[in-house]
Amino acid sequence: MTSPIALVPAPLRCEPLDGGPFALGAATSVAVGDSPGEIAVGYVAADLLGRLGRCPVELLVGADGADVVDDVVVLRVRQRPGRPPGTGPTTGPAGADERYVLRVEPGRVTVDGASTTALVRGLATLVQLLAGGVGGAVGAPAVLVEDAPRYAWRGLCVDVPPEALDVDDLKVVATLLAAYKLNVLHLRVPEHGGWDGGGDGGGAGGWCSTPAYAELVGFAELHGVTVLPEVDVLTPRAPAAQRDRSVRDAVAEVARATPGPWLHVGGRDVAPVPTVEDLRRVAEPVDAVVGSAHTVVGWAELAAVPLPRGSVLQHHDDARDPAPLVAAARA
Repeated sequence: MTSPIALVPAPLRCEPLDGGPFALGAATSVAVGDSPGEIAVGYVAADLLGRLGRCPVELLVGADGADVVDDVVVLRVRQRPGRPPGTGPTTGPAGADERYVLRVEPGRVTVDGASTTALVRGLATLVQLLAGGVGGAVGAPAVLVEDAPRYAWRGLCVDVPPEALDVDDLKVVATLLAAYKLNVLHLRVPEHGGWDGGGDGGGAGGWCSTPAYAELVGFAELHGVTVLPEVDVLTPRAPAAQRDRSVRDAVAEVARATPGPWLHVGGRDVAPVPTVEDLRRVAEPVDAVVGSAHTVVGWAELAAVPLPRGSVLQHHDDARDPAPLVAAARA
């Protein structure tokens, strides 16, 4: 049914309920289970709700909220939270089931999710409802929301010059992605030297080996976002032997530092009919990605290059003939 409640993205089901709103206030608490993942989401929820309501929010660990009569937000992992009819894929690209059910009533909010990632999605919906309170009040209308993602991959690509790799700025981007249930932060560093420390074959000391990168990856994961680093294996930076060694080092270092399932190898500069040099320069880094147990991701131009089964290609130019992509998908 159509609901007057505006949410972005629109959920699969949103039904107003009888009763007044849930008011966020000084007595509000968050109740979660005792697993590490639930506790982590609980801290995120308490922080978000506390900043939204401008007052501290207590976190109750190992509780289901049954002992709290009023002003509680309960976040629970449930194996079968319900699946609205007509839903599409329910797993994100990292495999986490993202189905959730959110119920808002006077004095009580419950979010039942199939995983901790699903709880993050339900929390994002709750924050939107609270932020939309009437007359400046921080409150959410009584409502039932059921949702699951329509698309497994919901990402944003950010072109980041090496000199502008600021973790605080990128954490803000990750927070915005989570707010709208996007789940992939694709970092496209134009020069692979930004990853490996200069592109001279030295390898060690690149940004991905710093505490800042680890901090970003962990922060994004906590908010249901997977960091996808791109190492452009065709960046023409140096003489061939030095360049190839630098690319290998960059791929190896980024793979070691990235717990997510994929590693992007670029490839926009591959010719429509790849040269022997193109094939050679792509093959070794691709083998390195496979050897690191990551899945290869690349731009659509790599459809003309032999890739391992299961690789992911990104279409970025509507003017391009899609036939090579279709053929690669069917191969």
